Order: sequence, then C-alpha cells, then structure tokens
Amino acid sequence: MSLIDFNVDNENNITAEGNLLSTMNMIKPPTVSGCIRYMVTGLNMIEQSYVKALSNDNKIIGTERTDILMNIDAFFNTIILLWVLISSEKDKQHIILIGDGKNNASINITVNNEQWTAAGKFTQNTAATSANLNQALKEKLIPHANRFLNTYKNAVNDEILDEKERLFLKNDLNNLLYETTYLRFQISYCIIDG
Repeated sequence: MSLIDFNVDNENNITAEGNLLSTMNMIKPPTVSGCIRYMVTGLNMIEQSYVKALSNDNKIIGTERTDILMNIDAFFNTIILLWVLISSEKDKQHIILIGDGKNNASINITVNNEQWTAAGKFTQNTAATSANLNQALKEKLIPHANRFLNTYKNAVNDEILDEKERLFLKNDLNNLLYETTYLRFQISYCIIDG
C-alpha cells in the first residue's frame, strides 16, 4: 500500500495527496534534526531497494517497484515535514511551489496540518523517460540532498537560523521535492530497466 496517492494523466497533469502522520509518528517529537536523520535514512532506503530490485533480473517490476515507491513516498513526506518545520511561518497552511524552470514544469503542494495535496503539470520534455533509475538517483536526487545538507550545516554553524538561511534551505528542499516527484513519476509510469 502506497503512502501517497499519486496520479499523472495522459496530458501529464499531476495530482497527489498524502498524510504526514506516519512520518510524524516516526520522528517524535518532529524536529528539524530528527527529520534530517530520517531523510538521510530514507535516501539510503531508496538506494538499497533499488539495488535489491536489480539483483536478480535487472528489472524494476512487481513488489520491487512497490518497495521503491514506498521508500520514495516516505522520503517525500519527510521532506514536506522538514520544509514545514524550517518555515518560520506558524500558519496551519503552507504552500510549496516546486518546478523545473528550464522546462516550465510546476507543481503546487498545499499542506494543511498533517494533510497535503499537490497539483501541477510535467511538460513533454520533463515527462520523457530518464535513461535509468541509477541516473535519476545519482545525478539528480542525491546531489540535491547533499546540497541541502551542506546548506543546513553552514546555516546552523552559529546555532541560529535567520530568515535568509531559512529561505535558502526551503529553496534546496523545493529542488529536492521536485526531483523526488520526478523520480516517483519515472518509477510509477516509465522506468522498468535499472
């Protein structure tokens, strides 16, 4: 069973929804540092499930695909929770805008308490199949995660997160959310070969 209801129609319109409660239950109490640890663990779980999926036939099908998607969903929820925690706004509703400026792909994520919804569109260029999951992981997702971790490390050197640092961190998380959405799309609808 998937943690996220994720759909892309024939015109590449995206709709998705999820709940942060399972993530919040794993990180008690939900803190930025706890989310970061869980995010790193989640990224490792995505990689491990990928390696496992390819171990016997170099195909990503059936339960192998489901396992990868579950790990991507948990990772995605963690990033959304982390975004909300880093935001200095204490509103019950948060709007996260993510996209790929080069290809005009855009997705709006609205977070209301523990629930979130997303709507947007991939362009034809964006929806084109990635060469393989390894490329999507190693050249996109992992570099964006590392960039966020470096930004966070530099931001907390003085033990204070000011508004400018929060903005940089949220921007890095926006990129990470976009790449995670793209990876989920690829696994759900495109990639079979590793």
